[in-house]
Amino acid sequence: MNKKRKAKVSDLILKCFIDLDNVGLSCEDISKELNIEYDIINTIADKLIYDKYLENVADVKISKFKNEKIVALLPKGRYFLNQEGGSISSHNKYIKRQIWVIAKIITAILNATAILLLAYWNISEIRKYDNLEKILIDRDSMIFELNEKLNKLDTLKMNDY
Repeated sequence: MNKKRKAKVSDLILKCFIDLDNVGLSCEDISKELNIEYDIINTIADKLIYDKYLENVADVKISKFKNEKIVALLPKGRYFLNQEGGSISSHNKYIKRQIWVIAKIITAILNATAILLLAYWNISEIRKYDNLEKILIDRDSMIFELNEKLNKLDTLKMNDY
């Protein structure tokens, strides 16, 4: 059974007490009222008792292998259902928190990727600049060499005259 289904059954169990306006109900009675398997009701009732939304009022021995528990709705359970929206509302809040966490992780990954891409682009631009600088230095040295040769030619011409 998935978490959403468990939350829905938990709320149905709590609503059962409000709808029937009973002080104590057996898990068998709740199972028949909601038309849900006894084992599911019993297991979820144990969780609701653990969370202190229900109270185990009495244990009745039905057979050698089966005990029946009588449970009652506690004020905390009534408040949880009526004011906080019950288990479905808690489940939906949990899902929204998980989506928010995932969205923050994705944003952090995208941010890191953007930083890495900018760094890579910057490095490639620096390399382009370095290559351009080398080309300019090579051109400058060629111009210098040509000027040197021209000066030598000029001096040779001057010497010839």
